[in-house]
Amino acid sequence: MFNIRKFEIKDAEKIKELFKELTDKPINFQAELLVNNKAIHCRVLESEGDIIGFASLTMYPVPTKGMIGRIEDVVVSSVYRGGGLGRKLMEDLIEIAKQEKLEYLNLTSNPNRIAARNLYESLGFQIAETGFFWIKL
Repeated sequence: MFNIRKFEIKDAEKIKELFKELTDKPINFQAELLVNNKAIHCRVLESEGDIIGFASLTMYPVPTKGMIGRIEDVVVSSVYRGGGLGRKLMEDLIEIAKQEKLEYLNLTSNPNRIAARNLYESLGFQIAETGFFWIKL
């Protein structure tokens, strides 16, 4: 039995371990910034009390587009992949975005994550024809 629920501060250590499946770089996971922030919806996926997945939706206004959302850090434990659980997490966030009346949802995905990219496309996400710029401050 699988359950999707709101992220709680007590989940932080398990989520940090799960993130190691996303990256081998140091993670700056600040759970306390996520728990009470009304602009962020974090979800955990549980199986028999174990956290096996995580995903987040951040909402913010953009002057030319209205309220939009950004999905980040979607991960399902490698032991459970391939069973549609990532889809369930994404559908949960999409439903929240609809309830919040967001205009757009966006996300980025590493080109090497073929299964994830196929999932996003199957949910209706389109690859944007744009460059992505960032700077570490």
